Amino acid sequence: MGHEGMEQDVAHELRRAVWSEVRRAFDVRREEQGLTQAELARRIGLQRERVHYWMSRPERMTLAAAARLLAGMDARLECRTRLEERR
Repeated sequence: MGHEGMEQDVAHELRRAVWSEVRRAFDVRREEQGLTQAELARRIGLQRERVHYWMSRPERMTLAAAARLLAGMDARLECRTRLEERR
């Protein structure tokens, strides 16, 4: 696989990982605090539809959106890199 293909794969994996972590944080806050998308939207000054749009599909979530949603949940994202063997 060329660098371009690998970059696309890495970008896709990263976007999905960020989205999954935001969803996981939301699920925890919903369970712990009864947080709803409407309440999260109110906390970050948006309409509930925008929060739903971001949280419904990983390809819609930008890093800026993830940061805003996580801030509204009093959460932070931790990230690690996995080095692969060069062939």
